[in-house]
Amino acid sequence: MSDETRSTPWINNLLHAHCFPHRVDFLQLRQTHISWVILTGIQAYKIKKPVNLGFLDFSTLALRHHFCQEELRLNRRLAPELYRDILPVCGTPQQPYIGPCRQGDTPIDYAVHMIQFDPEQCLDRLPGPLSPTLIIQLASTLAQFHETAAVAGNESPYGQADLVLQPMIENFQQLQSLVSAQSDTQERLHTWTLAQYQKLRELLQQRWQQGCVRECHGDLHLGNIVLWKDRALPFDCLEFNPDLRWIDTVSENAFLCMDLEQRGYRDLAWLYLNEYLEQRDDYTGLALLRFYQVYRAIVRAKVAAIRAHQLDINSKEKQQALDQMEGYLEMATAYSQPTNPCLILTHGLSGSGKSTWSSALMQRLPAIRLRSDVIRKRLHNLPREARTAQGLGKGIYNQAAGEITYQTLLSHARNLISAGITVIVDATFLSEEQRRPFTALAQQLKRPCHILDFQAGEECLRKRVMQRAQQDNTVSEAGIAVLERQLKNCEALTEREQIITLAIDSETENPTGARLEKLVNALRSA
Repeated sequence: MSDETRSTPWINNLLHAHCFPHRVDFLQLRQTHISWVILTGIQAYKIKKPVNLGFLDFSTLALRHHFCQEELRLNRRLAPELYRDILPVCGTPQQPYIGPCRQGDTPIDYAVHMIQFDPEQCLDRLPGPLSPTLIIQLASTLAQFHETAAVAGNESPYGQADLVLQPMIENFQQLQSLVSAQSDTQERLHTWTLAQYQKLRELLQQRWQQGCVRECHGDLHLGNIVLWKDRALPFDCLEFNPDLRWIDTVSENAFLCMDLEQRGYRDLAWLYLNEYLEQRDDYTGLALLRFYQVYRAIVRAKVAAIRAHQLDINSKEKQQALDQMEGYLEMATAYSQPTNPCLILTHGLSGSGKSTWSSALMQRLPAIRLRSDVIRKRLHNLPREARTAQGLGKGIYNQAAGEITYQTLLSHARNLISAGITVIVDATFLSEEQRRPFTALAQQLKRPCHILDFQAGEECLRKRVMQRAQQDNTVSEAGIAVLERQLKNCEALTEREQIITLAIDSETENPTGARLEKLVNALRSA
C-alpha cells in the first residue's frame, strides 16, 4: 500500500467494491488531517476522522453525524451539483459497507456522499497557469454568494470584535504547542496582531453592526475550488466550527488572495480583489485586509504544523510540512511590514486606453482601481454594464451626479491610501478642478501622486469609441457625442501637474512586456 493510502484498518476494510451500493470503477483513499475521502470512479465518500483537535471535535458518532449534515447544508449553497446526501456506514469495523443499512444493522459512522471530480482539477493542482477569465468568474461567484449569505444579526455573537481576536491568539498558542520553542518570528507576529487589533477594534465592531459578518465558506483556498464544467466551483465549506465560518467577508477574501499570492499568482489575487469590489462595494473593509492576511497565513502555518506531527506520514512528508509552516510564517511577516502606497490619476479622453492600461497596472503594482463609470452607476443602484440611454448632461450624467461621483472617488481613495493600499483612480480628469482635490489629498497624506496622461489621435479615438459602443459588456457609455464634447472642452495639464505626469502613447504602445515593466518601475521609484 502506498503512503497516500496508508491509514487505519477500519478504513482499509472499506476499500472493496462490494462495500458500495453501486458500480465501482476503482478505489482510492485520500486523506487530510481531519478526514478520509474514498474515490470510486463516479461517486465519492467523505468520512470524518474521530479526532478532537481543540478547534474541532469529531470524537463521537453523534458529532460526526451532525457535522456531516452541516457539511451538506453549507456546500449546497455553492456547489449543489457536487453534494448529494448523507449515507451511513453500516456493518462492523471488520466488515463495513456504505448504507443504507440492512436489517438488524446500525450505523457505525457516516459519510458525505458526493459526485466525484478529478482532484487534479482543483485550482492548486491544475497543470497550467490559472487564467484571468477563471479568476474573474470566481470573483463574480463569491461576490454574489457573500451578498446573499446569511447575516449575523445584532443578537449573534459571531464576528464581534472581541471574538475576532480569540482564534488568532489560539493559533499562536497551538503553534507554540506544536513547535519546540516559540520563534522570534512568531513572537513578532503575535505582538503585531495584538497592536493591529487595538488599532482596528472600532472598525471591526462597526462592520459587525453593519452586517458585514456573514455565514461564509470559511476555508476558501485554491485546494477547495475545483474546475467543474469550465467554472471555478468552491466546495468543502468549513462546517466544524461556526466561529470560523461566521466571519467578515474581508477575512474570506484575504484567505483566497493570500493563497493565490503564496502560489505565485499575486497579479491574479489583485485582479480577483478588484473584480470582487466592483461587483460588491466594500472598499471600506480593505482597511482590515492585511490584518486578516496575517491571520490566514498563521492558520495555514498551524495546519502544516499539525500535519507534520501526525503519525501517518513519513520523514519526507514531515519535513515538507515543516517547510510549508515556515513559508507561511514568512508570508505573514511580509504582510505585517509597512507599505508605501501612492495615488495614481488617469487623464485622457474617452477611448484613450485608460481602463486597459489601469487594468494591467492594478495587477502588476499592485493596486486597487476605482473606476468613475462603475462608481457612478453604483451610486444610482445600477449594475456596471447597465445601459441608461441618457443623453449628454442628463440623468446620472448631469453635473450634480458627476460631482457626487468624484467626491465618492476621493473618499474611497483617502480610505484606501490610509490603509496602506496604492490607488488608481480611473476617470477622464479633463479639468484641473476635478484633479485638484486628489493632488491635495496626496499632499495631505504625504503620499506620492502621479498622473498618467493617455494620448491617441482623434481618428483612433473615434474608431475605438464606435467599436466599444457595439459591445454589450462594456462599462463606459461614452459615445461619439461625448468624445466630441471632450475634444472641445478638455483642459491641458498645468505646469505643476506636468512635473508628476507620465505620458503614454496608447495608439502605438500596449500595456504588456517591457513597456508595462518600465511604467511599473517608474511609478514605484518616483
